[in-house]
Amino acid sequence: MSEQNNQTGNKGPVYTHRDGAISAKIWENTTPKGGTYHTVSFGRTYTDPKTGQPRESQSFQGTDLLKIQQLARESYRTIGQIREMKISHEQEKAPQAQEQNTQGLQTQRDAALNNAAPRQEQSAPDNTTPSQTPE
Repeated sequence: MSEQNNQTGNKGPVYTHRDGAISAKIWENTTPKGGTYHTVSFGRTYTDPKTGQPRESQSFQGTDLLKIQQLARESYRTIGQIREMKISHEQEKAPQAQEQNTQGLQTQRDAALNNAAPRQEQSAPDNTTPSQTPE
């Protein structure tokens, strides 16, 4: 069995598992709310006898079904790994975002302090002579 990983950013499958002429392609889709989910399509590659060109069919022979079962299991495992990597990546980004937010707040505070008008201290009355109390 062979595997192919697509990290080129194009619209093809994100991963392909193969067992001979049978393939399982994992596709990443986006929800309207910006989330992602994965689907799997199974195919059988054959050569068109008239043109000699490779083609793909979604019809399978009885002997292909066990291969499809194994490819489905591998695809399920791969989708789980993709999800784990995304969660791990998001968790790694979260502390960085928090740190950037903290730095941004500190910068805002420092700028506000630097731009604040200097406070005028009230001067105490000039009492150079000590007060005398009658004895």
